[in-house]
Amino acid sequence: MNPLQRTLIEKTGNDNGFEHVVASDASGVTLASARHANRALVGLEGGAYQVRFQTVSPSLLPELLRSFPAKIADAFLAALLYRAARLSRALPSQAASDYQQAVAAELAELPADIVGTEVERMVRQRVARVVIMRN
Repeated sequence: MNPLQRTLIEKTGNDNGFEHVVASDASGVTLASARHANRALVGLEGGAYQVRFQTVSPSLLPELLRSFPAKIADAFLAALLYRAARLSRALPSQAASDYQQAVAAELAELPADIVGTEVERMVRQRVARVVIMRN
């Protein structure tokens, strides 16, 4: 891949939701964003772009495969990166899914005798002492 091709990939990434260039060399360009955690590794093989995504969302790749072929031509690289960036921000993140699973597990461990929205609590509070002085 020559410097002009790398520059065009970097520009396309910048214009379509992958504004940060992590690495750029003869083998390809690694693009990232401050708006989402996914990365795109773009290379050129046999005249066609090869795009690999490093994603934290397990639902990103199936969504992209529904709309785009395995080999991407020049005209489709911008559309692919644009769609990937939009999906990266729209799809639920793995961190949010992990958090929801952890909360569900903690709630499942609560005692079974709790009914509805009632909770028993033991509270220790400081009592304010008020002294009134009379003349």
